[in-house]
Amino acid sequence: VDLIRYTTEIGMNNHWWAGYGMIPAWWPQYKHDLCIHWVSTLVFQGLMGIIGFYGFIAVAGWMLWKGKRKNSAALQDQWLLWSMMAALIGSVMGMFVVALFAEMYHIYHFFLGLAANAYLLVGQGSRDRFVGVVAQLDGKAVLLRYRLRPGQKLAVVHPPAAPATPTQGPPSAGAQPSGQ
Repeated sequence: VDLIRYTTEIGMNNHWWAGYGMIPAWWPQYKHDLCIHWVSTLVFQGLMGIIGFYGFIAVAGWMLWKGKRKNSAALQDQWLLWSMMAALIGSVMGMFVVALFAEMYHIYHFFLGLAANAYLLVGQGSRDRFVGVVAQLDGKAVLLRYRLRPGQKLAVVHPPAAPATPTQGPPSAGAQPSGQ
């Protein structure tokens, strides 16, 4: 609480917009541990950094919600979206208490980018599928590509059985096969 009070009342004097870029030399030694994420972002990048960072988090949350509203009822899609939303909300709640994401800042931005684009990952079952089949054509292996609509399946055709050889009639009972 003392760190928050010092930062908001004294520390950011005339540096609210762009921050300091780093901890200033005159900053009190006992307050150098900027262990609250929003305080650290405020000191280093100012209000522009706070608005940009939390704006990006808000966009990621909105895109997760947009993916939820997409016409996908698949259980795996719902699980993906809700687990990413839970991780996002949990991390934001952690940023308002003593939790600094400085060491994993780049990984956290990767997660935010993934969450912001998660709506592209869900609902794949309602789109066309492209399948490839390896077949032989004139003795050469070729790849045949097919576009299947939702619910459409690729038919499997088995090669015909080898033609039967003509026989001279049914063998009589007790007759020995020829050649013996």
